[in-house]
Amino acid sequence: MVLKQPWTLLKCLPAVFVWPWPIPRSETPDEISLWNERGRALASRGDYGSAILAFNKALEISPQHCATWNNKGVVFGLRKEYDRAVETFDTALRYGCDNDPALWCNRGLALFNLKRYEEAMESYDRALQIRPDFAVAWQNKGDLLMAQKRCHEAQKAYAEALRLEPDYPSARAGLLNAERCIEAER
Repeated sequence: MVLKQPWTLLKCLPAVFVWPWPIPRSETPDEISLWNERGRALASRGDYGSAILAFNKALEISPQHCATWNNKGVVFGLRKEYDRAVETFDTALRYGCDNDPALWCNRGLALFNLKRYEEAMESYDRALQIRPDFAVAWQNKGDLLMAQKRCHEAQKAYAEALRLEPDYPSARAGLLNAERCIEAER
């Protein structure tokens, strides 16, 4: 059984105030942040359509704002629109956001859900190349390896996630599944 990992970015969102009025347009970086935070807050409440509109507003102001592209891709993933999520992450990469491990990890998760395993593995590996201590990427890599019945490799990936974050429930459950898989192979 493969455990579903929640989308990396939204898993760690703090509570953010949702503005009840329109924010006037200006060209300040603060406005970009406000639209981005508004989108994150709307997404955390499950209002994905409004979140995408808020992210689009931020991208109108600054089309190269990497965090906003990542957040928008995450929301498409939450809507199970994995193809659109990958397109969004790829757009971010074209804008030079290729040093963001969360973006690579989220791209990998969208590709995983599309069963494009080789590309997903490349994305997880890129995330880990940028940030070797990224426990979520290790855990997601373990899930991918389990989906491919590569139990021994999955066990190592989960173990690394737990070494980095000892209280990581998804990685602990994944490790138990990998160990069961290894036992069943004997």
